[in-house]
Amino acid sequence: MPRASRNVRDHREFTVKLRYLHRNPVKRGLDRSPEEWKWSSYRHYALREIGIVEIESEWTARDREHKAREGQRGYSFAQVSAQNRGANLGHQANGSRRVATT
Repeated sequence: MPRASRNVRDHREFTVKLRYLHRNPVKRGLDRSPEEWKWSSYRHYALREIGIVEIESEWTARDREHKAREGQRGYSFAQVSAQNRGANLGHQANGSRRVATT
């Protein structure tokens, strides 16, 4: 019998589910690392790149709002947040595991 769907309850659970999604193509032998799977959101979350699948996240919404505000002033937004680029998703671009210390 299928399990009932439900919303993710907190950031920790979101991170666990996201790690599973990113690692699954590698585990199944479809690619060598999460960032190589073209349908993965890994590069979006870990490297802040826009991929072929549009993903709405905190930073894309924030950037869109900022661009709208700055566009009214006559200049564009090109700043990349170092804080978001270093997102800890439990894996790095080279496939090694990184453990969060909180």
